[in-house]
This record gives sequence, structure tokens and C-alpha cells, in this order.
Amino acid sequence: MQALQNILSKIFMPGKRKPPTREVKMCVLGLDNSGKTTILKALSHEEIQNVMPTQGFNVKTLRNGNFNFNVWDLGG
Repeated sequence: MQALQNILSKIFMPGKRKPPTREVKMCVLGLDNSGKTTILKALSHEEIQNVMPTQGFNVKTLRNGNFNFNVWDLGG
């Protein structure tokens, strides 16, 4: 009987379960010197005073709630 109660509590009490983590893939595109890297660094709480032009691409993972954002920053 106890095993049945445990199973039913897991099904009908979703507040005790951790929500699944969702993965979102994004690509940031724009013109040269338009602030793509600066915005990405600001969102990841990094220093934005000495931003250099992107050679190739940067990949960052940002976490917000139960979302993981994989952001590709492509150079100009």
C-alpha cells in the first residue's frame, strides 16, 4: 500500500518534481560593430569595457530558470 501511495504522490504532486531543463539554440547575426558581442557579454555578466571584434565565432551558454541558451555569436 505504501508503494502505491508513493507512486500516486509522484504523479499527482508535480510541485515536488524538478521541471525539465530545456535547451534553446540561438545564432546572433548582424553588421560589423553593431554590438552583438557586447550584448552577449552583458547578458552573461562579463566585463564589456574591452570588447574586441569577433574573429570567427563565440559560443556561450546562458542559464535562466530551467532554460539553457546556447548562443552562437558570429563575427561581422
